[in-house]
Amino acid sequence: MTDHTYAPDFHLQAIRSGRSINRESCRGTPLVLLFHNQEAVDTVTALQRELRERWPDARNLLVASIVDMSGVPGIIHGMAKRVMGSAYAEAAQLLPEGLAPADYVIILPDWRGSVYRDFEIHDAGRAPTSVVVDGEWRLRGRSGGAQIVAETVRIVNGIASSGAS
Repeated sequence: MTDHTYAPDFHLQAIRSGRSINRESCRGTPLVLLFHNQEAVDTVTALQRELRERWPDARNLLVASIVDMSGVPGIIHGMAKRVMGSAYAEAAQLLPEGLAPADYVIILPDWRGSVYRDFEIHDAGRAPTSVVVDGEWRLRGRSGGAQIVAETVRIVNGIASSGAS
């Protein structure tokens, strides 16, 4: 993903905040998409912490978790939303005073699995995958496995140091 092709367009709505994440809503702001499930929360939390230490302002970098919910039967979507809503509330309580949770806790359920398919994410269970999209919606890189934190930081740093947003 280093040829800077455009990322697939998608439109997902965040749990609890209702914030829409799509090409238009993110125009001008780099975005880190974290594809994972509940088994990878520790890795994702470490990555989010590292990114926020370096880029604390959500106006300079958005970080969003995309959770594949395509295997969840429709009859229990309500329960799944409540569980993700509880995770949102817990994460929001950990934010420093004055930060808007809608900008820093972005949990995007992918109910059909279409975003996973469009980004060619095949297994983001215990080993999450990050995809970095710049402010013009160009793919800047992806990472997974043991080096996800360092590699994602390196990719985002490349955007920041090049002045490309």
